[in-house]
Amino acid sequence: MVAVDVSGGIVELDDELPRPIETLLGAQQIALRSIINAKLKLDSPDCLLRPSVGHFATLDFIRMDEILAAAAEAKIEAARALAKFTANAKLS
Repeated sequence: MVAVDVSGGIVELDDELPRPIETLLGAQQIALRSIINAKLKLDSPDCLLRPSVGHFATLDFIRMDEILAAAAEAKIEAARALAKFTANAKLS
């Protein structure tokens, strides 16, 4: 099983109070991270990919090109993992 966690992390603000929407989304990120960690304890995937997209905010989907560029290393890691699974499947 291959799992991809794109939940990101906490976005640091420059000495300013977060707006209400940022507070809501931050609380959602904390809850999502807790759920993901609990699920990983119950059933660990064979390969867990965590692209380096934590510095993007939830509403940054308009920055798609930057997000895909930041996830390039995870794309290579995914290709390696899939090649390994394919090779193991052929041996079975």
